[in-house]
Amino acid sequence: TYLESSKRGSYDPIDFCLSYKDHDGQPVNTKIQQDAQEFLNMIFDKLDRSLEKTSFKGLLESVYGGQTSNQFTCKACGYVKENIEMFYNLSLNVKHCKNLQDSFEKMKEEEIISEYLCGNCKNKCDVSKRCFLKTLPNVLIVHLQKIVFDLDTMENVKLSSRFEFPMTINLKQFVAFSQ
Repeated sequence: TYLESSKRGSYDPIDFCLSYKDHDGQPVNTKIQQDAQEFLNMIFDKLDRSLEKTSFKGLLESVYGGQTSNQFTCKACGYVKENIEMFYNLSLNVKHCKNLQDSFEKMKEEEIISEYLCGNCKNKCDVSKRCFLKTLPNVLIVHLQKIVFDLDTMENVKLSSRFEFPMTINLKQFVAFSQ
């Protein structure tokens, strides 16, 4: 709002940082760079709790709430177990992806898990795990995972490769249908 209603090209958020408190009740340390997703999750958590006993309870969920479906398919008996998780922002890999479409494709790629105890056939066997979108929010916030851990250097590395995203995207192919 400050930038919209003035001719200035920047805004110093120091007053906000000093008045906003972290989980421990301390002001934000402006000398430490923090993860944007962690900050968003923290502020949404605080907002959710403060709205809990008001007529606005569920407001964040109704606007930003979506669900992912993690599907585990037993390679031995074909049984499918589904775990549903709620999200306010969707974290997507960007490593080895050139655009948002690639990141969504990577999200639903099959991953094999060995020695998984199947709840149906009661055997330890391989299962395939895939992640889909179960429900989409009205407003989708996407967090691009640009910080990755490099096993060679044992350090976090920021990816700086070009990453493209369209003005509109159809996510129908990434939505799971109930089993």
